[in-house]
Amino acid sequence: MKEGIRTLLFIVGILVVSFAKDASESKQSKNNNNALKYKDEADNYYKQKKYREAERMYSKCIFSDSSMVACYNSRYLCRLNLQQLDGAVSDLGHVVELNPSPRALQQLGNLQIKVGKCQEAYQTFKRCQSLYPGYDNAEIQKSLSVSRECSKEIKSVQNSITKKNYKEAISTLNKLLATVKNSISLPRSGTSSPDNLEALYLRGYALLESGDIDTANAHFKKCLRSDPEDKKCKERSKLIRSINRNLNRITDPSSKETKEKIEAAENLLHLPKVPQHFIGLAHYHLCNLYTKEKAYDKVSPHCQYVVDHKSELSNAVDVADAVCNLATVLINQEEYDRAVKLLEDALRENQENKKLKDKLHEAQTALKRSKEKDYYKVLGVKRDATQKEIKKAYRKLALQWHPDKHKEDKDVAEQKFKEIAEAYEVLSDEEKRAAYDRGEDSNEHQGQGNPFSGGFPGGFTFFQEGFGGGFTGGFPGGFPGGFPGGFPGGFGGGSKGKGKGNSHGNSHFTFHFG
Repeated sequence: MKEGIRTLLFIVGILVVSFAKDASESKQSKNNNNALKYKDEADNYYKQKKYREAERMYSKCIFSDSSMVACYNSRYLCRLNLQQLDGAVSDLGHVVELNPSPRALQQLGNLQIKVGKCQEAYQTFKRCQSLYPGYDNAEIQKSLSVSRECSKEIKSVQNSITKKNYKEAISTLNKLLATVKNSISLPRSGTSSPDNLEALYLRGYALLESGDIDTANAHFKKCLRSDPEDKKCKERSKLIRSINRNLNRITDPSSKETKEKIEAAENLLHLPKVPQHFIGLAHYHLCNLYTKEKAYDKVSPHCQYVVDHKSELSNAVDVADAVCNLATVLINQEEYDRAVKLLEDALRENQENKKLKDKLHEAQTALKRSKEKDYYKVLGVKRDATQKEIKKAYRKLALQWHPDKHKEDKDVAEQKFKEIAEAYEVLSDEEKRAAYDRGEDSNEHQGQGNPFSGGFPGGFTFFQEGFGGGFTGGFPGGFPGGFPGGFPGGFGGGSKGKGKGNSHGNSHFTFHFG
């Protein structure tokens, strides 16, 4: 009984295996038929030079029967015409694995050189030489030499780029591209000249890193014409578009919006994978733009970057601008000694630079003035204050320190009042202010020591009812804009119109209100 069961199971097993084999052979036959059908359709498209449609049908052929060498070979030719070089390398690699031939190996090696896989190309030519020692020996020897040299040069270029020696990298790549162009041949198709894509990419990369954005862009475009799907060239082309977009916003002469320019420069600075050259440009523009906006707390890091990288940036930007802007910040912070030293150090390297000379004179003047009377400090305004700010500060201080408001400390108030008037007389007159800023003798602007000899600067408008009692002698011409609300407590004597003065003991003030 048991023996019968074993026999039955054995027979069933044989039948199952036989059925599975038949099913597999049937499926294989069906797949092969489908593959042939797709191949015929693809061949028709190829003859009509409809390479994209042909490439799609050859792919279906390969999916149906991955052992069909003819479909790999034909798709390789399609991809050459479509400039899909990485895909072409892959297809030709399958061809030489499934059905190696000396011609296919030679073409694969040449294509590997074209896309920059020079070490792989060398191994392919060695394999061809080993499998087919009698095949076109002179040409194979030449190809071995080219691929070996190509591999060596690409490593050299990569080292130069790592060291940021872009000129050397570009020089090496120029020679390499010329050698490759004259040394490899591909099947006749719609392909462009046989540039090495890796070398083309690396030269574009080196040009971009060195700041030659237009030439670099031309290289990446050429790379993409050879292979539209090249990821590295696509990435760099996209980066160039972003760089140009921000640079155009920064340098647009028709735009007066400094804040928009600052935003563009900040965007440029923080672009992913932006080359060092353009990081330097972003810092340079931010250095100038923040100085223009008087945002002195943001100026120094950007200007200092430019100064620290002057050797790399000197051909692209005016480093003297960054030095002068740093000096402006120091002067604004009243660190005059540091500003002078910074500019003197810069002038030792660039002795004829007018910007540096002018800024040094300004810093030296500020240093000298800091040891004397500082009119800006007297009025409590910044060195770059507007006339409106100066006038506002003057009015406030003139009210605060008028001697009639300080009966107990009249002498102190009179001295303070004189200083305020003296400062305003100079700073309210653009010509006198410019001379003062240049460090010319301040006594020339002080009426031979009497700040009021030309009259009280600026004038006031007073109304009798605004002040309890008014001023003895009055103020001819008045204070511009008046003082609403008057002086608390008033001033004895009453307003008398156009009097000549206001006497308090030995003090005499002559005011001018014009």
